[in-house]
Amino acid sequence: MLEEFIKLIKKAKILDEDPKFYGSNSEENISRVENALKIKFDDFLKAYLLEYGGGGIPDLLYTNGILPENPLSDNQYTFYGATVYARQEFQLPDHFLVINSNFPSDVLVLDSHSGTIYNYEMYSKNRSSTLYPNFENYLLTEWEALIEEY
Repeated sequence: MLEEFIKLIKKAKILDEDPKFYGSNSEENISRVENALKIKFDDFLKAYLLEYGGGGIPDLLYTNGILPENPLSDNQYTFYGATVYARQEFQLPDHFLVINSNFPSDVLVLDSHSGTIYNYEMYSKNRSSTLYPNFENYLLTEWEALIEEY
């Protein structure tokens, strides 16, 4: 399921910085976050979390995730921490998962009802039109663009 992403990570070796990921997660960690946030992850997102946990290349491309040693961390670079923060501070709707945070201005959110990814402006509470149809498309598109750019 992650074959295309693995190919992109190998291509990313041409960049001067190696990708840094949180590390593989257990099904139990993923379930804890899903239950705490009352959101279900799709199969691709679960496969990504099981293998990589989250992360990327700091200051270039970063995706929130789950820290294997602390799945319910309040760190704002985790799904749990960023989503809880956005819900408490900006009334983010409960069906959104923060996948990339740039607080306090805007964040990328995954709509757990449709799987669609939007840009969400925290202060105005406006969401953009669809940026990506699903998490897999987001991940592959962003990594391909990063590699082409550099």
